Amino acid sequence: MINQLRLKHPVPFLYRVLNVSVSGYYTWLNRKPSKRAQENARLEVEIQRELGAHVGLSGYNRN
Repeated sequence: MINQLRLKHPVPFLYRVLNVSVSGYYTWLNRKPSKRAQENARLEVEIQRELGAHVGLSGYNRN
């Protein structure tokens, strides 16, 4: 949220209003995605690839 709002509002104001410490924000910003988030991203890519492979295929195929 801070990344989106910082273009319209001063960042120190956002820290105060959102009750976020500067160090906490930068720790979060530089943190690698969790294992769960990484797995979700991998699954999303795999699902999109499978869906793309079947575009235009539907219904019953008698062959």
